[in-house]
This record gives sequence, structure tokens and C-alpha cells, in this order.
Amino acid sequence: MTKTESADAQAAVGAVLASLIHDQRELHLTLPGVGTLHARVLNVDMAARRFVVECVGAVQALATLPADSHLLAGEASAVIDDVALTFAIDVPRTAADTFAADFPAGFRMEQRRAHFRVDTTDYAYVAEARTVGGDTVRLRIADLSASGVGLCSDETNPDLLPVGALLSDATLHFGTLASMETALRVVRHQASDGPDGIRYHFGCEFVGTQARVLG
Repeated sequence: MTKTESADAQAAVGAVLASLIHDQRELHLTLPGVGTLHARVLNVDMAARRFVVECVGAVQALATLPADSHLLAGEASAVIDDVALTFAIDVPRTAADTFAADFPAGFRMEQRRAHFRVDTTDYAYVAEARTVGGDTVRLRIADLSASGVGLCSDETNPDLLPVGALLSDATLHFGTLASMETALRVVRHQASDGPDGIRYHFGCEFVGTQARVLG
């Protein structure tokens, strides 16, 4: 690998780490002899090729290890747009709850979604559903696949649509094409920075085979 290719590879690594900050993604930090801790990336230094991680409880967890331990070869994982991302990370035995680490050499990526997903953000499609508490909400349809639909809203927060919630009378409106009545189950949440503040994303799966297309 030439110096230019190496620099490009490191820039790509830094961009992925920076996206974890921008999209507010949680890291799962797995350390030998410790277990899995919850963490997040706070800062990325492209010039130094290092990044800062906050891992609440790291000090207490690392204190249980033998004093002669220096660097722990751990593994960090996150999910970006249904792609499971895993990379190696060396954690100092004396790390505080916030610590710096070198850029990983690369990432392992695995597509978690079973079906191809179509991005519908630009089509102004909307979904109407009734919450567990009986309120009716309208959300934008961000993507669609054979197994489910992605919804987003600047107003409807996860408290109204918790993971596991069953929306038995949801209606998906696809502009002038058609509408579809179906049942949905919320399977994941995600928050990101929108133009007017936090934007909430809801991953939903189709439930049963009772979907009905309306003219």
C-alpha cells in the first residue's frame, strides 16, 4: 500500500468514526475478563489518527483486572443503517471513563437487513398510526422493504412508540399511487440531528399477512 492509499484508508476510517458521533450511535465495547460496556465516540482527531471514547463504568470494570495488565485488546461494535460494524480497539488498563485510542486498521461490516430497502425520503409519503395510548400520529416514510418500513418524525418521540409496540391499524400513504392498511411492530429507535433539532427514526416490521392495498 502506498502512502497515498494509506492516508486515504485512514481518512475513511476517521469518516466512519465521525459518523458515529453525528448519528449519536452507541458503541458496545467488549473487553476480555470484563464483559460488554456501553460507550460512545466523543471526538475524532484526523491528524493524530486517534479518537476519544466515553465509557461510563470503565474505571470500576477495569479495576477488577490484574494490576500487571497494560493494554486490553477489545472489540467495539455499532450499527449504522442496518449494517453491523465491528472493529478492534486497545483499551489502557488505567483508562478513565473517557480515554483516547488509535484508529483501527479497518472495520468488519455485515448487512443485517434481509431484504433490499428503497429510500423514499424524497417522495413525501406518510404513515398514520394509533399509539398504544390511543393518540393518532403522522410520520414520514423514510424507506420501504418487503419486511418493513422506516418512519421518521421531528415530533413523535420514542415514548409514544416504544420498541415492541404493536400498531395494528397503521395506514401507509404512497401519494397518488395507493395506500396500504397494515399492522406494524416497532423494532428499533434511532435519533439524529435534523434541521430543526432532533429527528427520531423508527424501524418497523410488518406483522402478519393482513395488509390491504387501497385504491
